[in-house]
Amino acid sequence: FYNILGMPKDGTAAEAITISHTLVERAPPHLSPEEGATIPLAGLTAWRAVSTKANIQEGDSVLVTGIGGATAIFAMQFALAMGAQVVVTSSSQTKIERAKSMGAHNGVLYTDPDWGKQLQRMYPRGFDAIIDSAGGEGFGVLARLLGMAGRLVFFGGTRGKWPEMLPQYLFFKQISILATTMGSPKEFSQMIAFIHKHTIHPVIDSIFPLEEHEASMHRMNHPDRFGKVVLRIH
Repeated sequence: FYNILGMPKDGTAAEAITISHTLVERAPPHLSPEEGATIPLAGLTAWRAVSTKANIQEGDSVLVTGIGGATAIFAMQFALAMGAQVVVTSSSQTKIERAKSMGAHNGVLYTDPDWGKQLQRMYPRGFDAIIDSAGGEGFGVLARLLGMAGRLVFFGGTRGKWPEMLPQYLFFKQISILATTMGSPKEFSQMIAFIHKHTIHPVIDSIFPLEEHEASMHRMNHPDRFGKVVLRIH
């Protein structure tokens, strides 16, 4: 059994909270307090998707959808540090360019009608792994973009239910569709060690004082947001 801070118990927008000492890890020394605060949920969700589920290896081709969201950014950073070649999708060319400046190989606008064909032209043999958090109508396109023995890992469904998918697209390529969410204390420890080893800096979009928590919620829904929104406690 597991539960989430904030559901059903109180969340972390507070000056003090109580959790078990077994769930606490020392933050890597290269991080600021604000950077450390971004890691636990978004980072762990991304780590489990990229490492445990997708089992990304050096040289793999990886597609990360919806870049700009904090979990997608963590997934991109982890995959890049693992030696993968990463491509991203977004509805914003500005976000794609920022991802490229961080090491992404390329990116496409999923708002383009032919976004799937653009990706097929980039990787005609298909991707080794795809990390998705949206679902919806594009999920069937993602399945067709995988190469032999490709892994499609998803941890969200913001765009709704999947469309019908032909089984032939899946079994002839030996494709795996893997569901995931959050992670275990062991995976949390592994992620912290990886962040330390590779001196990864989480991406912070903005920082608000605790008193402006309502404004921070509005920022989370802003289309220009890129990275984590952080509350600073005095």
